[in-house]
Amino acid sequence: MKHKVNHAISNNQPLFCIGFQLADFSLSDLNISKRFTKPVYFSGSQFFGYADFKETIFQERAFFSDARFKGGAQFSRAHFQEIVFFSRAKFEGKEADFNNSEFYGKTYFSGHFNGKTKFNYVLFEGKDKVIFDIENLSNVCFMNTDITGVRFSDKARWRN
Repeated sequence: MKHKVNHAISNNQPLFCIGFQLADFSLSDLNISKRFTKPVYFSGSQFFGYADFKETIFQERAFFSDARFKGGAQFSRAHFQEIVFFSRAKFEGKEADFNNSEFYGKTYFSGHFNGKTKFNYVLFEGKDKVIFDIENLSNVCFMNTDITGVRFSDKARWRN
């Protein structure tokens, strides 16, 4: 897996990890930049251990639709510069951390957060003036979620 990630980053190519079964996954283990200049696809993937995307920069679209995070999920200080899809994602581990992350494109969260979820000091600055689409939030469960210090640059709509 590390070879695949290294290859995508080093050669400025998209990363296709659709439907992958991954044990512990950490970009911090790599000795290269954690900047993806092309789209990243983790749709339908299962992270059985800890998933570490801390301080990762996603310059293009990031797809985590239908992904399952069975261990902890670390997205703190990540930058999503385009659309990011966490549609129907399931965060089943004891913690999902998005502290100090920045979202600059449309952001789709729908699914479940079963453990403690941190959204402290997160910036949502959508280019398209749509931060969360109502339909994409209707199935999200924010149990034990701390959203202090979150800033929305424009309208945020919540349903249920």
